[in-house]
Amino acid sequence: MSLSGKIKGTVELCNLKKDNVGNLGQYDQVIIGGSIYMGRIQKELTAFCTRAGAELLDKRIGLYICCMKEGQDAVVQLERSFSKELLDKAIVKETFGGELNLGKMSFFERFIVKKVAKVEKDTTFFLAENINRFVQNMNRTDTIIVS
Repeated sequence: MSLSGKIKGTVELCNLKKDNVGNLGQYDQVIIGGSIYMGRIQKELTAFCTRAGAELLDKRIGLYICCMKEGQDAVVQLERSFSKELLDKAIVKETFGGELNLGKMSFFERFIVKKVAKVEKDTTFFLAENINRFVQNMNRTDTIIVS
């Protein structure tokens, strides 16, 4: 089941690579998250957070990232992905695990991943406990998930 399927109430999904975010005023809370690629979260997500910064600070905020790191390394990656203001405002911040799909990478990307991460095949791991903790903290109505 997806994250949106675990959140109670009305949930709208917004993929920033395809969709424009409408009026945030209609939502009680906003969940913002995405995957880390080559050490950074998607530029569309960063631009959205900058553009909607003041409006976001008036909402209940949940932040998450998907990355191939665990523990304190993942926390550091999460903290690098969002502004201090959003991090301070967020009621919950979590890392959900991640996935490496070598087949979707260019030759150069595969080369770097194999050397740096020492990964030779597709790898997936999800941190169910973190996801469940996130959902428990966010379970309210009228939510938009921006990724």
